[in-house]
Amino acid sequence: MKFGVHPVAGRMPGQMNVLLAEAGVPHDWVFEMEEVNQNMDANDVALIVGANDVVNSAALEVEGCAIWGMPVIEVWKAKKVIFCKRSMGGGYADLDNPVFYKDNTEMLLGDAKKTADGLAAKVRENNPVFYKDNTEMLLGDAKKTADGLAAKVREILERV
Repeated sequence: MKFGVHPVAGRMPGQMNVLLAEAGVPHDWVFEMEEVNQNMDANDVALIVGANDVVNSAALEVEGCAIWGMPVIEVWKAKKVIFCKRSMGGGYADLDNPVFYKDNTEMLLGDAKKTADGLAAKVRENNPVFYKDNTEMLLGDAKKTADGLAAKVREILERV
């Protein structure tokens, strides 16, 4: 498991690193944008919670847009992308995010905490899971697992 952190993620520089440390995420699981982008295509799943501009492919694909040329975490290169967001709305730049519409992307819209809690509950309930310390690993075919997780969370959100 890896956590990719964009240099401007959060309300101030370094905020995401502090929040992850406070949540008990081991330091060796936290990577800077350049580190995760190097091998993003080797990742089975990229789970994005709440982010938009810092993972918006328009920065590289839509010349002249407000974030054109801004370095971004290239999540769309992962085999499966799952966004947990309140809506499909734009971020601070108020731009549509082309990643939302890519074939490998699933959108789980709703409250992030409820979505994450529901996702974790369904993983524990319906998938083979190995737990040790604070580590959670999903075992099995990554695409099937990601597709199954996305379907289960959508199911939960429809009831909320």
